[in-house]
Amino acid sequence: MPVPITPASVPSTQAAHALAVHRCRFVDYTPAAISAIAFPPLPLPAAHSSKFKPAGNSKRRFGTLAVGRANGNIELCEWSDPEHSGQAPQAWAVSKILYGPNPSKVDSLVFTLKHPHLHAHNEVPALSDLRLFSAGGGSELVEWDLAHGTVLRTLNSQGGAIWSMAANPASTALALGCEDGCVRILDLAGGELAHARRFDRVKSRLLSIAWGPPAPPVVSQKKEKTGSESSDDDDDDDDDDEWTDSWLVTGGSDSSLRKWDAKTGRALDRMTMDKARGERTLVWAVGILADGTIISGDSLGIVKFWDSRTCTQLHSFQAHGADILCLAIGPDGGSVFTSGVDQKICLFTHVRFSDPDKTAKKSLRPTSRWVQSTSKRMHSHDVRALAIWPPYLPISSTALRPSSSPLASPFAGIAPILASGGLDASLVLAPCAPASASAQRALNPLATSAVATFEDAYHRRLTYPTGLAPAVSVARSARLVVCARDTGVSVWRITGRARVPSALEVDLLAAEAMDVDGGDDAAGPEREEVPKDVNAEECGYEKLLDMELDTTTNVCASAISDDGRWLAVSDVYEVKLFELLPDSTDDAAGTGSGTGLHPRRVKTLMAALAAHAPRGVPPEGASALGFAPDSGRLVLAGAQSARVLVVDLAARTEHGRPAPRVLRAFAHHARRGARGRVVKRMPARGADPAEDGEEAQEGEEGAEDAEEEGGRAAESSASDEEDEDDDEALHALVTRLAFSPDGQWLATTDDRCRTHVFNLDAVQHHTALPTSPAPVAALAFSPPTSTPGGGSDGGAALLLLAHADATLAVFDVEARRFPAWAAPLAARGVLPRRWTGLHDGVLGVAFEPPATSPAAPAGGGRAALFWGATWLCRVALDAPAGWGGFVKKKRRRDAAAAVPSLPGSGSQNADAAGAEAETNFQLVTRYRLVLRADFLGPGELLVVERPLVDVLRGLPPAFFKPRYGS
Repeated sequence: MPVPITPASVPSTQAAHALAVHRCRFVDYTPAAISAIAFPPLPLPAAHSSKFKPAGNSKRRFGTLAVGRANGNIELCEWSDPEHSGQAPQAWAVSKILYGPNPSKVDSLVFTLKHPHLHAHNEVPALSDLRLFSAGGGSELVEWDLAHGTVLRTLNSQGGAIWSMAANPASTALALGCEDGCVRILDLAGGELAHARRFDRVKSRLLSIAWGPPAPPVVSQKKEKTGSESSDDDDDDDDDDEWTDSWLVTGGSDSSLRKWDAKTGRALDRMTMDKARGERTLVWAVGILADGTIISGDSLGIVKFWDSRTCTQLHSFQAHGADILCLAIGPDGGSVFTSGVDQKICLFTHVRFSDPDKTAKKSLRPTSRWVQSTSKRMHSHDVRALAIWPPYLPISSTALRPSSSPLASPFAGIAPILASGGLDASLVLAPCAPASASAQRALNPLATSAVATFEDAYHRRLTYPTGLAPAVSVARSARLVVCARDTGVSVWRITGRARVPSALEVDLLAAEAMDVDGGDDAAGPEREEVPKDVNAEECGYEKLLDMELDTTTNVCASAISDDGRWLAVSDVYEVKLFELLPDSTDDAAGTGSGTGLHPRRVKTLMAALAAHAPRGVPPEGASALGFAPDSGRLVLAGAQSARVLVVDLAARTEHGRPAPRVLRAFAHHARRGARGRVVKRMPARGADPAEDGEEAQEGEEGAEDAEEEGGRAAESSASDEEDEDDDEALHALVTRLAFSPDGQWLATTDDRCRTHVFNLDAVQHHTALPTSPAPVAALAFSPPTSTPGGGSDGGAALLLLAHADATLAVFDVEARRFPAWAAPLAARGVLPRRWTGLHDGVLGVAFEPPATSPAAPAGGGRAALFWGATWLCRVALDAPAGWGGFVKKKRRRDAAAAVPSLPGSGSQNADAAGAEAETNFQLVTRYRLVLRADFLGPGELLVVERPLVDVLRGLPPAFFKPRYGS
């Protein structure tokens, strides 16, 4: 509905330009439930002192977070702070998505190290150092190619459905718990994936599995005592100088835990669970501590602690009211977290008793025990997965070297983070530092509160992502809204024109905005009654198209042309292009289905793309799609090769059918550098932003000119062999692309923080921007407008980039430089804290189109509208340093109070300047879970929302156990 976005504090000079907003909540996008969460393991310490490697010099403190969903997709998230300083308000941000086969799901996720012997203890591995395995309830184990985002290989379990899997601490073996009751060990050494051996069979499904603590090699300990062996002997005994796995534990569907010998494959002992009314108890979760203590969670909601030596029960807690589905162990081994169907996350703490008389050993009384400390509800429905960073390493403290002690750990002083997810599709992060004197001073990496303990700290609910790029796209001229989901696409038309409401309507809409987060039934009627009083026909819509596609994987990219004639949808392996034709038979049929468009597929597109593919490269889909503003060209980026292809859509066949043809293919994102030149960084982000605009590009403009003059011929005649060699050397994924309003320029960016600009008029590469420290989260071209001095910029094209670390950059495409007037935007320390401290990152940016009528109000200089999942922010790009949010409000107020003024003096001008300063970086937080924000025309903004309450309304009822008297 039409809502004014201009805040009340805006000065009168800008208040006249208010935006009328279409607030759309009819898009039925539904995120998939979270079914698995995984963090990468940490390398084991070297067992032999002569071979001990000190901790690496990497600055990484936070590993990659993998989130598996019920639709088969796996999201790979990286820490949003590129410097890994220890605290980032946005925590983990999605960097890559592995699109699962259709249909499929993800039930288990396991990370392992590719080369565990090459990493030092406590060294955080990068994504390129990892292997990822997943299982989705069937008999196939999937290993993913993390570079290309595709399935690398599959392996049949040979025992039916895979119910559980776990990697050993050394990352050399993978254990599978199968339907037939057998544990199967897979060999992972040397990059292999093959069956090694099979354990004895039991008449039970193996629902959970965990490895026991590894044993250090005895040979190495003898060498340390004698010291007589030479280095040659040490090299000969490399195979013996390794950690060995002695036993593991499985939880079954027959009310029992079993302890297995890892060498012989035989069951050593059995631990029986409690039963209710004679029914079998399912052991859904199991974990093992370094001292051998076994932890189990079952379908009765009971958490048990067992002694692995005697296989007897130590403690039992009725902590949950229903099934316990997941379990996680703290990095120090002194805390255990459990959760499940009752949405509760329970914390168990290992408490040691003080014994001043030292009589415990004499009387054989225990000196410590496990207690249930606290419980919190952070989800609305079942919790399916728990994981903690840094991960727990089940080795005793005596096996650690002095330099690998906790004091030398890169995680010292930083609170661990608990990640949880379930049916409500939202990932929740919570600091979980232990409640000790030293942990009270631990840094909260989420910046949610000053305290970092699980009992007292606030948790962070991350918004559900819709993909690397927004799943909703807008056609301005046709006023169409497109939403792509798992395997389908829907198209709506906005039928009304928004207007700025009156003062009375503003009060009604403000009252509605206060209830936007409410999930009760009382909030529903209010949202339905208010539009009736505010001229409901202005926010009308109609559904034109809803189709399901036959795709190999889930949809990864979609786009619609500005005039609404073309629709492109792609999965990982195929791009589908449709010509949208008016459906004239809809009214005559009288079906009432609302379909007003008839899609006609252009089947010759893939043949045209295959003709320009390098030799030996199979057909591929697109990771990013876009249509030129004139709707005459389609630009797509290869999902695996990262090649940018420009496709002409103007040609027609003899029968009037579209005949797309590829004008040119660019392989710049698949190469390690542009013409051998590697640019290392963006403008310096120091305290002096006045010099940043000139410093980064000084001395490079000549090199770029030489690149343009001498490299065009070589670029056009680049061979396929060169493209293949570069693609093997460097794998990249193009994540976003943007067009200039006049259609002359195209900008593309990839996951390696590299941005390229192409000239579509000449169909050639124009320039490459310096590599940014953080990935580009959004980019867009600014329409021509006036310069800060008041003159005209002559139609200069400015490219605006928003990075994951909340910094901005403005690049003059024609001059190939960063303007000096925009240098403060690239300095994080200068930007206002209300912008850099946003909990939700930037998802997109939009510019208001210029008014066609001279009498229409102007947009007010170079102003960009940034948007995230829970906010909108208008930023004046040409604001000079020290104005518009760059100066702290408190200092400005204190300075004004220190200087007395008389009535009628210049203090009124100072107040007006202060009010004007508050308008920049002005946030609007009345919208919740924004899927898209874009302009339909001058002064008319479209905001597509999908509130979490609407998502939860479509889920089954949550578990509720009534209590007497409640």
